Amino acid sequence: MLVNIALGKNSGQIDASSPVFKTDASGTYKYIKPNTAAAKAIYKVYGHNSYDPKDYNNKINSEKLGRVRVTMEGKNSWTLHSKKLTLKFHKTSDGHWATSDGTIWFVSKRDRKLK
Repeated sequence: MLVNIALGKNSGQIDASSPVFKTDASGTYKYIKPNTAAAKAIYKVYGHNSYDPKDYNNKINSEKLGRVRVTMEGKNSWTLHSKKLTLKFHKTSDGHWATSDGTIWFVSKRDRKLK
């Protein structure tokens, strides 16, 4: 699923939209069913224990994370903490940020207030 985590001053919000697809040799679309630690943590925010396409298929789900704290652990790793979600990020050799399960995250700064 496509995920966006927006951080404001002491608060955060996570938005999950439709699941990511892949195609097989016949061109038939199939859901990618990730079973990674990061995916499980995100599913838990939405009250699910596992991936179910019908939960994410038609709408963007937005959840408030509440008070969010970011802890820097050197210049190559940091952790996002909230009551609902904790993710630890490290810098990859190509300069991207990833969670321990290998999920790549594109971190950017936005000048937009959370709703």
